[in-house]
Amino acid sequence: MEITLPGIVLIPIGLLLLFSSSKYLYYSTIFFIPFSATSLLNSASGAPLLAVQYFGSLLILKEFLFKIGVPKSTWNISPAMKMAILYMFLFMMVAIVSMVMPYLINGSISVYDNKFPDLEEAQVFLTSQNFKNPLPVIFGMLLAYVIIKRNRSLAKLEISAKIFIASIVFVTAWGLMQLSFNPVDNEFPSNLFNTAIHQSVAKVSGKIDVGAEEQLRVTSVTLEPSLVSQALLSAIPLFLVFFASGGKVFSHVLDRIIFSCMVFLLLVSTSTTAYVGFGIVFILFFWISRHIRMRSTKKIIMLAVVALLSLLIFFFLSSGMRYYLGVVLFNKSDSISALARVYSV
Repeated sequence: MEITLPGIVLIPIGLLLLFSSSKYLYYSTIFFIPFSATSLLNSASGAPLLAVQYFGSLLILKEFLFKIGVPKSTWNISPAMKMAILYMFLFMMVAIVSMVMPYLINGSISVYDNKFPDLEEAQVFLTSQNFKNPLPVIFGMLLAYVIIKRNRSLAKLEISAKIFIASIVFVTAWGLMQLSFNPVDNEFPSNLFNTAIHQSVAKVSGKIDVGAEEQLRVTSVTLEPSLVSQALLSAIPLFLVFFASGGKVFSHVLDRIIFSCMVFLLLVSTSTTAYVGFGIVFILFFWISRHIRMRSTKKIIMLAVVALLSLLIFFFLSSGMRYYLGVVLFNKSDSISALARVYSV
C-alpha cells in the first residue's frame, strides 16, 4: 500500500470534514467526481483509492450514521423518491446476483481480456475479482441517493451545479496547461494529480501519430482522453442552461471564456467520444429548448450551426484536417481502444 502526494493532503482533510462539516464534505465529493486519475492510495492489487471514492465513502458513512435512530417521519421522503430508491436497490441486487454467472460458466466460455496492448482469450472462472465487481455499482447507487437527497430544492441544485462546473473549470485549465507543454517538449507535472496506477490505460494515452509529428492526447486529471471528454460534455449542458435562461455561473464574460476553452479542449482531445458527444449534446439541447421556454436559445443554436459549417468548410478545403480526422476519428475501428470495447461486448 502506497500513499500518494494527493493522499497526504486530502486524507487528513477528509477525516476533519467527517467530524466537522457535512456540507463541505459533500462539496469535496462533487468537486472530485471528474478526477478519475487522482488516487490517494495505490495497492499491489491494482485497485487505487480515488479521491471521489474516499470523500464519497465518508459522505455516505456520515449520512447513514446520522440517520440511525431518527424516526422515519422526519426523513420527508416523497413517493417519487421512494420509488427511485426502490429502483436503485433492485439495480444493485441485479448487479450482485449477476456475479453467479462466472460460477455457472466455470471455464466453458472464453472471452478477450482487457490487458493492453495484447488482447488474449481467457476462460471465465469465479475469482475473488468477481466479488469486487459489484462494489462500484453499490457505491454509485448510494452516492446517487445522497446527492439526490441533498438537492431537493432548486437553490441547492444550483449550488451543486456550480461546484461541479468549478471542478470542470479546473479540469479544463489543467488540460490546457498539459497541451501548452507539448510544443516545447517540456515535461508536464502530471504526477501532481495523475497518481492512479493503471497500466492498461497508460497504453492508450500519451501521443497519437498524425503525420510528420505527434499530437498530444490530453488526459488532464483523468485516466484517458475519452474520460476528459465525458467530464467536459457533462458540464456543457449546464452552461447552456445558464446561457439560455439569462443566468450566470461566475460572470457573463468569464462564463463565455470558460465555455470557449471547454469546446476548444474537446476539439483537440482526439477522442471520438468528444466529437460524437458534442453533436448529441446540441441535438438534445435543440429538442429540449423547443419544449421549455428559454432565452437566447436561437443565438446558441445559430452559433453552433456557424461553428459546424466552419468545420465542414475547413474539412473539405484542408487536406491536413482530413488526415487528422481520419486518424483520430474515422480510423479508430483499427485501434486497440476500439477493439477492446468490441471484444468486451
